[in-house]
Amino acid sequence: MQILKLALENTKSYNEAKFEFTPGTNAIVGANGAGKSTILEAIGFALFDSMNYRQADFVREGAKTATVTVTILSDLDERRYEITRRCGGSNQYYVFDPELNGKICEGKSDVLTFLKEHMQVDPAADLTALFTDAVGVPQGTLTAAFLQAASARKKAFDTLLQVEEYKEAADKLREPGRILRDQIQTMDLSLKEIETRLERLPELQTQVAARAKRLAELEEQQSQYKTQLDTLQVRIEAESAIQKEIILAQEEGRQLTQRLSSLTREIKGAREALSEAEQSQQLVLDNQAGYEAYQQAQNEQTALGKQQQERQKLEVKQNQISQVIARVEMEIEVQSRTLTEIEAAQQLVTDLAEAVQQQEKLEKEQEALERKRIQLTDLQRDLPTLEKRLSQLQHRQNKLETQLAGQADLAEKRQRLNDHLKVQQDRLPQFSHAMGQYQVEAESLKEQVSSLQNVDTAACPVCEQPLSASHRQALMQRNEARLKELRQAYSTTRKEEEEAKTQLEAGQSQLGGLDLQLRQLPRPEELQTVRTEAHECTDHLNRQQSQIETLEGEIPQLERTQKSLEELGNPRQRQALALDKISQREQVNQLLGKLSAKKENESKNRTEVADQLQAFSGLDQAIGSVQETLARSQSAYQAVLAHQQTAASLDLRKQNVITLQEEEESLQSKQVETAERLQNLAGQFNDEAFQALQKEAEDIRTEAVSTQAQSRLLQSDQQRDEAEVGRLQAMEAEQQTIVAQRTKLAYQADSLETIRTYLRQAGPYITRTLIQQVSSGANQIFGDLMQDYSRHLSWDEEYSIQLEVDGRSRHFPQLSGGEQMSAALSVRLALLREMSNIDIAFFDEPTTNLDATRRESLARQILEVKGFQQLFVISHDDTFEQSIENVIRLGE
Repeated sequence: MQILKLALENTKSYNEAKFEFTPGTNAIVGANGAGKSTILEAIGFALFDSMNYRQADFVREGAKTATVTVTILSDLDERRYEITRRCGGSNQYYVFDPELNGKICEGKSDVLTFLKEHMQVDPAADLTALFTDAVGVPQGTLTAAFLQAASARKKAFDTLLQVEEYKEAADKLREPGRILRDQIQTMDLSLKEIETRLERLPELQTQVAARAKRLAELEEQQSQYKTQLDTLQVRIEAESAIQKEIILAQEEGRQLTQRLSSLTREIKGAREALSEAEQSQQLVLDNQAGYEAYQQAQNEQTALGKQQQERQKLEVKQNQISQVIARVEMEIEVQSRTLTEIEAAQQLVTDLAEAVQQQEKLEKEQEALERKRIQLTDLQRDLPTLEKRLSQLQHRQNKLETQLAGQADLAEKRQRLNDHLKVQQDRLPQFSHAMGQYQVEAESLKEQVSSLQNVDTAACPVCEQPLSASHRQALMQRNEARLKELRQAYSTTRKEEEEAKTQLEAGQSQLGGLDLQLRQLPRPEELQTVRTEAHECTDHLNRQQSQIETLEGEIPQLERTQKSLEELGNPRQRQALALDKISQREQVNQLLGKLSAKKENESKNRTEVADQLQAFSGLDQAIGSVQETLARSQSAYQAVLAHQQTAASLDLRKQNVITLQEEEESLQSKQVETAERLQNLAGQFNDEAFQALQKEAEDIRTEAVSTQAQSRLLQSDQQRDEAEVGRLQAMEAEQQTIVAQRTKLAYQADSLETIRTYLRQAGPYITRTLIQQVSSGANQIFGDLMQDYSRHLSWDEEYSIQLEVDGRSRHFPQLSGGEQMSAALSVRLALLREMSNIDIAFFDEPTTNLDATRRESLARQILEVKGFQQLFVISHDDTFEQSIENVIRLGE
């Protein structure tokens, strides 16, 4: 993978910035605080999910959201992708494909999966640990991990090497194994239950066969009963048909008798109704003349009623017209008074003209003075703020001057401490060399003592001649004394070395504190800025105080102007009201003309309505005459209405009497015929024989029902047992299936346990192999860095670095500063090569605390590192600028 571009927006000290990178080595150079480490942090945040502090602290002060966009070139498909991550007010994480012009994945989980795939690292790898411990080790921590205790080193590098993954994989397989064992146990229980239930199968099959034979016998018996019942049913139906005809004839005779009795009553009633109709017809003829006179009077009354309604409408209209004329006359009077008021308003406008001019002049004066009063209030309100700001600036200026005054002392103190630490650093190899010499001499003396103790082969270690007992004893005593001296010297030197290391660590910690104090000191430019701002604030404050004094002398005039306006009494408002009244003149004149025309028109309408009412002068007399006729002929009219309908039914009632008499004669003839037919049928039917047939059929039917009930019970038992047999036979098939499945699961459980055993056993071997491979790679890189392949660098299973020089092995704390930096770089780069396909690396201030000679040497060594497509070197000095084409300078 190659990093092509980085874009930052509202991140820490950056408002907006863009950087482009090239293959090979890219140097990022700038003074302390210029934002170099922010570039490394942004890349780690976007590509490796690494952030060593709160995301809110990554957002620029005053902004809500920080945005990081890294453009990469993938080694997987050789295409460009843009990885964008936001934090703060908005949290977004997505991959954008410029060729497709769209997002191809979004969300932390999906984006990290995409990055692992295109970085070609293990899907289970921890990208954060890979970045922190290998790709982009933070500033000042490159060698820190290797100086820690073994337990701390194990915690740091176990995650990177994925040491625990084999044990975790084995542990994860424990649950599937338990599930398989539970499934096998469940199957064993099912098989036991099936075996218990299948014990009934043979007995059930025997019962089903016997019951089937009995059901066949019952079915044959049912068939015989059905044949007998069919024969009897034919005879019973024939006798039943004759019985039904007898019953129908008896019912018909009864109905004829009832109908003749009812018909006699109906004929009597019909004759009485005929007599009533004849009487009603005579009454109608007697009152016909009065009835017709009443109808004629009703028609005349209706016509006169319409005339009466028309007269009422005219009277209402006449009244409405009179009311309209009255309202118009009243409105004419009102508008005439308004014209008089308009004339008075015209004179008032002329009288107020001079006073209005005086009011406008005073109002302008008041407005100008009011603006000055507001300005004075604003100035007085802002004055304490300006005074407070000036006080703060003066305090800040004094503080900056005090801080900058101590800068030289801090710098001198740091230089003295740094020189002292270099002396201490140079002493450490002397201690290691002396202890090595003590060990070599001690080993030689131990070999001499061993030889001298062997009586048979004892010889002088110098001349190799046989030794006497006394001489041998003297030599052994001398060697023992020398060994004691060497052990004492070794112990003393070891204590001096540990004391020197302790002093060195304390001095380095003190040096870091001094560096922090120096970085926290303000810049001279900041003091100059504060001084300028304080001077400008003082000028502003003086100008504002002068303005306040001037305005305070002008404000009293405002009260005098307001009093003059109050005394004047607002003549402009009165003049405006008068002008508004004058503007109504034309409207009033037009309205008076319209009202006069309307009054004249309504007067004409009232005269026309009065003329129309004259046509109805005799209407009341005609209405009285019609009402007298109605009263006189009302009784005859009501008599005709009461008997008219009955008289009209006279012919119909005559015909009804004739029809009823004819029906009576017909029914009497049918009654005779029915009696003769009933007598004939009675001779053909024997009731006792019919009852005997029905009893015989009922007995056979009872036997058939009993047989059928017995058959149903047997069939129910048979269906139940056949279903049980079917279920048990299905269980037999299920039993075979479960047995096959259990065999398969048992094999899987055994295989799973075997895999778990291999995983537990393979973890330590694979870890040891990985460490050996990393150690070999680190040794090669160390040789490249130091341009010296005679020394052998190794990294052991406790993650400890050792350097073998001329047959002597030194631990990491015993190495010089340059050797420690190179060794740590070598191991971390080898880790990066071994644990992933990532071919990029970052060096954040790798030359910190080194003198100029060592900085240049380490810089040359880093630039010689092979096997990486891109290297990023972050430095606050120009050490790396000499040999690198792509240099990004910050703060210019």
